[in-house]
Amino acid sequence: IPGRGFPGARDARAFEQQDNVLTFTSETLKTPVEWTGHVRANLFVTSTAPDSDFIVRVCDVYPDGRSILLVDYPWRLRYREGFRKQVLMKPGKVYPVRFRIGWMSQIFNAGHRIRVTIASSGAPLYEPNPQTGKPSTTITRMSIWGNHSATQYPDISHALISGSPAIELVDQAWVVDDFIPTVQQRGAAIIKARGASSAASAASAAVDHVRTWVQGTPENDWVSMAIPSDGSYGISDGLIYSYPVICSGGHYEIVQALEVDEFSQARMSETEQELLEERDGVSDLL
Repeated sequence: IPGRGFPGARDARAFEQQDNVLTFTSETLKTPVEWTGHVRANLFVTSTAPDSDFIVRVCDVYPDGRSILLVDYPWRLRYREGFRKQVLMKPGKVYPVRFRIGWMSQIFNAGHRIRVTIASSGAPLYEPNPQTGKPSTTITRMSIWGNHSATQYPDISHALISGSPAIELVDQAWVVDDFIPTVQQRGAAIIKARGASSAASAASAAVDHVRTWVQGTPENDWVSMAIPSDGSYGISDGLIYSYPVICSGGHYEIVQALEVDEFSQARMSETEQELLEERDGVSDLL
C-alpha cells in the first residue's frame, strides 16, 4: 500500500490478496464491537533468514467487501528486544514476539467484520529487508550499471557484505523479483509517496559523487558513476553510462575485468539500448 508514513484509511484488499500475506477475518458481527486502547498482537514467528520483517494490520471490513485499514505497524525482528541492541534469529527457530501495533478507538458496526493481516514485506511503503542480518554500512562493491531510469541495473554479483559475497547471502528470487524492481522504481515511488519531485534524492546523490570524486573511494571498494564510456564491457564508446569506478586525487577509472554472466549482460544491454535511443532522439541538437 503506497503512501507517506502510515498509509491512512485505504482499501487494503489488493495487499491482502497477495500470496505472502496471512489474513484472519472474523465472522460477520451481529452487534457493534468497540476496540479502544493499545492494540497488541502476540505472534510466534520463524524464518529461514537471520533477520526478517513482520507487518501487522487491522482493518474494518464493510458489508460491500471494502477492507479499510485502521492501524499498521512494521517490526524488524533484529530489534525485538529493543532498539538499543540487535539480536538476530536462528533460522528455523520459533520466537514469541509481542507486537505493539498502536493506539486506536474504533466501533466495528453490526454487519461488518474484523480483519487482521500479517506480512513480511510492505514495499514500496517499507523498504524490503535483505534478510542478511547485516546493516547497509557493511556492504561494499555494489554496482549500478547504465541509465538513471527504470532500466538501471543494480548488480550485487560482486558486492560483499562484511566481506562475504552478497549473492550467497540472499535468495536469487528476492534479488530478481523484489530488490532490482524496487531500486529501478525508487524515484517513481518517492514521487508517488510525496506527490512531489524526487529532486532532493538526486541532489543528495550529486553531493555524494563530488565528495567521493574529491576524497577518493575507500580501499577495496568502489562506487558507480555515469561517465563517458570508453568501450569497457562492450558499451558503445562515448555513451554516458553508469559504471563501477574507483576515485583518487580527483580522477576516476572504470573497474575492469569483472565477470559478467548472461543475466547481467542482458540487463546491461537493455539499459544501454535505452540510452542509445535517448541519444538518437536528440541527435539533431548535438
